[in-house]
Amino acid sequence: MDKEQIEQINELALALTQEQLDAMEIKITLGFLTLEHALMIEQTKGKVLNWIDWFKNHHNNLTNRFTLSVSSKGRPPMVIGAAVFSYDINNHAVNIHMVEHFKGIAFDDPLINRMGFVVLNVGFVFAKTVQATHICIINPLADAKPYYQYLTFEPVDEGVLSASLASIKDKLASLHEMNGQHDYKDLDEP
Repeated sequence: MDKEQIEQINELALALTQEQLDAMEIKITLGFLTLEHALMIEQTKGKVLNWIDWFKNHHNNLTNRFTLSVSSKGRPPMVIGAAVFSYDINNHAVNIHMVEHFKGIAFDDPLINRMGFVVLNVGFVFAKTVQATHICIINPLADAKPYYQYLTFEPVDEGVLSASLASIKDKLASLHEMNGQHDYKDLDEP
């Protein structure tokens, strides 16, 4: 699978997820994570993950990478969430490497409690399209592991959580019924 095919499937995943969000009247815009977005993220205060290190040392080295940026619909639009995925062809898996909701950036933040839904939905559509069998989270933050387990991910290896597409499909259906918001109480979403 070449870069162009990955980008086309990413566009499909973003478009189908955007349609769902629009139908739920959630006012956010999905797109590719661009260099301009990377600069915005690097300047964002209060983030949890080390995006500067990620963009500098890892992002461009990731094979079969696809990305997500979530922007507010305000003027100017602001990046309020981002994720980086890759497709592991040999293991039939979609991997999530970085995911974060940049809380407090937008005054009226429609992404609160929805970042998991948005990221899982994009990953799920991509995985279904390429006929992957599962989605993995690579090196999750220790504090986020219970939340990921709530989303049906289980430990399979050191630094890897995995969930089948069937379990993710069921969890997405449940989250869709709640307008994309999770009901997990013990942790703010990552």
